[in-house]
Amino acid sequence: MDLRQKIISIVVALVVFIVIVELVRRKKLMEEFSWIWLLAGVIILLIAVWEKIFFLIANLTGIIAPSSIVFFFGIIFLILITLQLAMVLSKSRNDIKNLAQKISLYENELEDTKTELNRLKGKKG
Repeated sequence: MDLRQKIISIVVALVVFIVIVELVRRKKLMEEFSWIWLLAGVIILLIAVWEKIFFLIANLTGIIAPSSIVFFFGIIFLILITLQLAMVLSKSRNDIKNLAQKISLYENELEDTKTELNRLKGKKG
């Protein structure tokens, strides 16, 4: 990796950090989602600073072309994002179900209260 590629990679990593921190600060990205994006920035920075990590990972995993590691980590990154979103979706679905049940109970209680109130008004009149 030549110097220009290193500089671009370091700048990209720093931009990722700055954007993620700014999105969290403005409450446009929840903290629970920021960790994976910050991890991506760390990996980009690590690769930019220590390019031999490609060859080390290639040797450890048996990958012949170090450039294939980019695709490998990209797929892992997408799997992690999908898993995290599935977990949030499952939790949200459960929360929605619980809220719908509570609303139904409150509606029944309100209806019972109205019925009792009407019954009491009928006795007075």
